[in-house]
Amino acid sequence: MERPQPSHDARCLVILAGAVLEQLIEDYARRIAEDRGSAQIEPGDVRAAATQVLREEISRLPTVIEQELDDYAVRKKRAA
Repeated sequence: MERPQPSHDARCLVILAGAVLEQLIEDYARRIAEDRGSAQIEPGDVRAAATQVLREEISRLPTVIEQELDDYAVRKKRAA
């Protein structure tokens, strides 16, 4: 059986959900870099940030993603 392919709108929502997680990790990584006095985020900062996000933010992630998806739907209606 073939895997169902996402519609264009469904794919946009998947990308948006991924972007929420990406932004959380980047924000944490930025704080880690700033705490060590660096102007640049290093790979180790991202690894540490991903661990922190999964440990500390995982419970609120569905709510944050849902809000972004709702906001996207509103923006899409306004643009139409």
